[in-house]
Amino acid sequence: MASKTKEVNRSAEIRAVLTKSPNLSASEVVEKLAKKGVTVTVPLVYKVKKVMKKAKKEVAVEEASSPAPEAAPATAKASADVNQSEEIRAVLAIHPNLKAKEVVEVLAKKGITVATASVYNVKTTLSKKKQKRKAATMNGHMAANGQATNGATLHSPIQLVLKVKDLASQLGGFKSLKQLVDALAE
Repeated sequence: MASKTKEVNRSAEIRAVLTKSPNLSASEVVEKLAKKGVTVTVPLVYKVKKVMKKAKKEVAVEEASSPAPEAAPATAKASADVNQSEEIRAVLAIHPNLKAKEVVEVLAKKGITVATASVYNVKTTLSKKKQKRKAATMNGHMAANGQATNGATLHSPIQLVLKVKDLASQLGGFKSLKQLVDALAE
């Protein structure tokens, strides 16, 4: 009776090699396993890499759904009682690169039902706020509260007149203010 050779789990062997050296190319993995006597193909290596990448992403989603240690434990709440936008922002603050469907999955595990459209709306709003902040800092105008001032802190002509009048009284009158402005203009 012929002896049976032990069947090797090729995918497990590929995973073992990629776990030790994740930056190897598919052909390098094939060569390395050939030295061990395990025959694998390049397409199989790519397939295993894809599955490993998907599993890694699922772990990231799983970690995002678990509450932070310093945060109060989340209880399953009805979606009507929860501010969905706040929950979406909280998830995106932890993992800003998650896709909309992944954010929906994370919140679903917390017991919060959210539409992907809501996630897209929140992402757009966050993006616009980020763009405003970036433009303000590039212009060099940023108020203490983080809002762009663009050099103008007064919103109406009446406020401007009252501010000028107050400044003139502090300097000893409008003549002193005019002299100061003329001196600065030169």
